[in-house]
Amino acid sequence: MQPNKITFLPNGNLQIAGEQGVREISTTDAEKVYEALSGFDNASLDALLQVGDRAAEKLGKLFMTVLTGVATQKNIVKGSITNVKGDVKIGDTFVVEYKIEVATPHIVPKIIVNPTHVVLNQIKGRTNNLLHIKTTLENSDKIVVQNGVGGIGKTVLAASYVAQHKSNYDHLAWINLDIRYDEAAQGKIVYSPLQKAFVDNRTLTDNLGITASTHALSNDSKYVQGFSIILNKLQDLKGKHLLIIDDNANVGITQNDLTLLSQLLDNWKILLLSRQRFTTPLVDNLKELDYLDEKAAKEVFRQYHPSASDGELDQLFLSVQKHPLLLILIASNVHQSNGTLSIKKVATNFKKRSQHPDEGIAFELVNPRYKGEQTLWRHLHYVFDLSLANFSTDELHLLRHFAVLPLEGFSVPVVAVLIQSPYE
Repeated sequence: MQPNKITFLPNGNLQIAGEQGVREISTTDAEKVYEALSGFDNASLDALLQVGDRAAEKLGKLFMTVLTGVATQKNIVKGSITNVKGDVKIGDTFVVEYKIEVATPHIVPKIIVNPTHVVLNQIKGRTNNLLHIKTTLENSDKIVVQNGVGGIGKTVLAASYVAQHKSNYDHLAWINLDIRYDEAAQGKIVYSPLQKAFVDNRTLTDNLGITASTHALSNDSKYVQGFSIILNKLQDLKGKHLLIIDDNANVGITQNDLTLLSQLLDNWKILLLSRQRFTTPLVDNLKELDYLDEKAAKEVFRQYHPSASDGELDQLFLSVQKHPLLLILIASNVHQSNGTLSIKKVATNFKKRSQHPDEGIAFELVNPRYKGEQTLWRHLHYVFDLSLANFSTDELHLLRHFAVLPLEGFSVPVVAVLIQSPYE
């Protein structure tokens, strides 16, 4: 069998002799170069990438730029398909021979990225919401969005859905958006937080078998091109799949993000958890996740303070919204106080403060997406003001992800000012 060859011709063109026959292409006409390279087999493109390392100047910047772009679109990792041998001789003509090496195919695991770990027995009173997610994902051809204020239980709800229905999908990936822009560099950034979260997720790129491709990209194009590589790989997977995107840091999803994600809808169901409301026709918005009903609220509270009576909780609920995270914080601190803090004392304090709220600090610091988040901030403020000592690491983590608190850490003096409390 004749070897595969790449020949530089005197007229500046390239002649490629490979599995698809002999073809001659220009190296200077961008449109013709793109058209030709897009039709090349992967082995020839891989060989050209390797030749480009040694003859980039002769091939020219235009040709190399188009070649790199086409190879990126096809997820070709240089050196993974072909083996170029022999010396490249710079001159009017020279021939490079290459052979095709069949690599072991990469097998993508069923769980591409594990769901966020949550305690599933925390979910109470959400049976109808779970059913609504199931039926909407099954019947919608759009991105499905679950809205709700911070700490209301969106993540736990989605994790519960996954636990119940993951067997219905061939592949599953869960992506957390927990990064923000560097504010000083925002004017220079061309990618979105969503694109960065995907490309920087090493578990995702490793399990898709494309880490070498994404890491080879330059800083200027890493996240835009890397996100494109990931989407192409996800699209290539056969079957029925589920992608959950949890905007747990409230970084925000752009219209362009939604447009790019919609490319996956032929074989992927997408569930987006967000505090953000969308009006674009690209999404189906589920009913906003609301506060718990009384029965569920009591069950959640008793998970952390089992001895709470109906009477105590009835009194508490007159002043406190039945918000899962808030109830967990109050219950756990009452339980850990060894009798120094009672539910009655918490209820009395909330009632007193709600009658004479000091809202200045709350409304000065908060620009919430939801009106309800202003109320939640007051509740959280009161919890702090009760001097409920020694929050655990997990509780502080939850507080940082609350709707009204930024992710940055605060020093003790700053916190003292925020909660209007003296410190030593």
